[in-house]
This record gives sequence, C-alpha cells and structure tokens, in this order.
Amino acid sequence: MRFEKELMFKEIHGRLEESVFFILADFGGLTVEKDQDLRGKLREQDAEIHVVKNNVFRHVAKDLGLEEMQSALTGPTAIVSGKGEVTET
Repeated sequence: MRFEKELMFKEIHGRLEESVFFILADFGGLTVEKDQDLRGKLREQDAEIHVVKNNVFRHVAKDLGLEEMQSALTGPTAIVSGKGEVTET
C-alpha cells in the first residue's frame, strides 16, 4: 500500500477502534451548507463525519473483521463515528 493510503488506513482504523459507534453513509448530493450544519450537530454529540476512500475502508474492514460492511461501499462514502450516545446523533 502506498504511503498516503497507509496513513489513511491508520487514521481510519484508529478512529474506528476508539469510537463507540460508526455509521457508513453515502454523502453524495450533500450541499456545503448542509455539510457544515451536519458537522456542527455531530460535534455537539462528540461525533464526526469523514469522507473515506472505499478501497482504504475495505482494508480497514478486513483488518477489523468487518468484511460484511464491504458490500455497502458504493459511491461516495463517509463515516460518522463518535464516542457519545448514538441515539442522540
């Protein structure tokens, strides 16, 4: 894996290991205004959203034993992760 992708892998892997929950989302069609609003609301709940490369996430999913998540990786993908209560997010 190239150096840049290795860094992305480590960042995503670490984020998921530290999180209480994570949700995969298709962020296509999200306007800048809606994106900023969503990020603000997530921050209030100790959560974040990050755009991820599907190929890198496939490696992370395999490493974490989450191969079943790979079928959801179509189109532009984002991960919502957090340490707070998922139902509040």
